[in-house]
Amino acid sequence: MTRKFPFRPLRGEARREYEHQRSAKYDWVFPKVEGDRTSFVDLVEYAKTVFPHSQARQGAFVAIMQVFAEKRKPLYLRDITYLVKKKVKVSNTTLFTVWKAMNHSKMLYKKHRQDPAQPSLLFVARLRVIGEYWENLIEKTIPMGRRRKRRD
Repeated sequence: MTRKFPFRPLRGEARREYEHQRSAKYDWVFPKVEGDRTSFVDLVEYAKTVFPHSQARQGAFVAIMQVFAEKRKPLYLRDITYLVKKKVKVSNTTLFTVWKAMNHSKMLYKKHRQDPAQPSLLFVARLRVIGEYWENLIEKTIPMGRRRKRRD
């Protein structure tokens, strides 16, 4: 089905056919977090939740977040590409798809469109929840005498 010049909105069966062809042509990425999973164990588990169908995207996501943690500054995609490819064997297309999905789901923050990206406060809040989970797990499983006391 091709679109003809005098633009008229498609309706009914023609619209369904057009959308089916369009969805088959493009790869759409929508990260989804399931509501019944209230706690994430670590970054890899979080990556499995965000990208459940692709191990390559999971690896790229983890590598991107590790690069942000190592550099501790806002970065452009072109700066991250080389560093991620040293960690994980991934194509440019997959890396860009993950980057785009992270931008659309607000995991990365950019003040303006052309600015470098950094992890957003939403993602930082989720990491705090993961950290609290690990602290509670350690307190319950390891006796106090075998671990160092926290300095506050």
